[in-house]
Formats: sequence, C-alpha cells, structure tokens
Amino acid sequence: MRGGSHERALRRAGRYGDGWITTVPDIDGFRADLGKVRDAARAAGRDIADLGPVGLYATFHLERDGDKARAEAPEHIRAYFGAHTRGESNDFFGSPDEIAQRLQGFVAAGLTMVVMRFVEQDLAKQVGLVREALGFLRPVHTAGS
Repeated sequence: MRGGSHERALRRAGRYGDGWITTVPDIDGFRADLGKVRDAARAAGRDIADLGPVGLYATFHLERDGDKARAEAPEHIRAYFGAHTRGESNDFFGSPDEIAQRLQGFVAAGLTMVVMRFVEQDLAKQVGLVREALGFLRPVHTAGS
C-alpha cells in the first residue's frame, strides 16, 4: 500500500500501488485525491479494480450522545498524545449514527477500509459502538468507478 497526499505520491499509488490509504478527513479532499490515484492508474494502463483497498486512517471517539463524544474528545486526545499537540484534525467524534452518516459519504466515494485509532481507553466500548455504526453503512455499487 502507498500513502500520501502529494501529487507525486498519488501518481505513484495509481501506477504501482496495491492499495491506497489517506488521512484526508474531508470528503471533498478524499474524492479529489482518489480521483488522482485512479487517473494515474488509468494512464499507466491499469484497471482501477486492481488498485486494491482504498483506506482512511483516522482518530475515533464514539458515545451514544454525539455531543458528549465531541466534548470528551479533547481530554482523551491529551491523555492519548500527552503534551504532543496535533495541528491537523482527522477526527471522527460522535454517535454511531453520526459516524455512519459521515463515513457513508466516503464509502460512496470509494472507501473500502478504515484504520481506526481510538483515543478512549475503553476499547471494548469503542469497538461495540463502532460495530453499531458500521451496521448503518450501506454498500455502494457503481459502474466504472
């Protein structure tokens, strides 16, 4: 798999990669970058179906109450990262339904895999809530992605 959002990295992923993973958390940026990967694959004579998984790496914190998840997230992030402050946000904080709604747009754009970093220590709870969120997602079938 190859990652990166720079033009050259996107072209390499399309030409040579067996998958692509990004940290771009907004749907427009994700679509644009994936389009560049697919364009590079086509230009190299590859079938885009051969690109393999299309992934997103992001930070997650879920609660039944989405407002509670967003309010608690900064404390969990400080506990997880310590004094390290992150400049760029790729966070998915909210209720299972909210997370599913946000991810559905990525699925519609071509997402096939998510690598989740949980900032809360109660992993069993987070995994349960993520399973619930994933249960809301619907596959998208498109011709000629």
